[in-house]
Amino acid sequence: MGNVLEFSLGLATGAFVGRIDEATAKLKGFIGGLVSLEAVSEGVMSAIEKGAGLEKLSKRTGESVSSLYELQAGFKAAGLSAEDVGATISHMQRSLGGINEMGERTPDIFRRLGLNIDELKKQNAPQQLSAIVGAMARLNPSGQMAAASSIFGRADAGNIAALTRSTGEMAEGMQKR
Repeated sequence: MGNVLEFSLGLATGAFVGRIDEATAKLKGFIGGLVSLEAVSEGVMSAIEKGAGLEKLSKRTGESVSSLYELQAGFKAAGLSAEDVGATISHMQRSLGGINEMGERTPDIFRRLGLNIDELKKQNAPQQLSAIVGAMARLNPSGQMAAASSIFGRADAGNIAALTRSTGEMAEGMQKR
């Protein structure tokens, strides 16, 4: 009778353990679903925050959200921070207005680069920046820094100089967006 009892307990225990394993697997699946749901909701919230930031920057600069997103992609591809786009546009717009942050007239600076302010004003920010950076890329490094400082200000000159050395990456990033 002892063998029968051990056999019966073994069967009952095996079924019980099997149900526990099944419940554990379902619980793991449920928890995994919650974790992935949390990751998805964090991604959605991040995208909403980024979109709100782009909308705010669009209102501040007058550029379209898609142009700003394009520039951010170009900056990232060139190894710069996408957060620097706003300051770069502000400096560029000021210089395109005819006066840089140091109070100097800028038409001569653009003319030396082979660019016309009136023509640049007809373009959107990605086109303007591409034209300016492309013209600066033809200069030697010290000329690049001087032009970058005059147009974009001292604080942004380093980023712009980096863009002049990464025009291909910037253009590729802007196209892939």
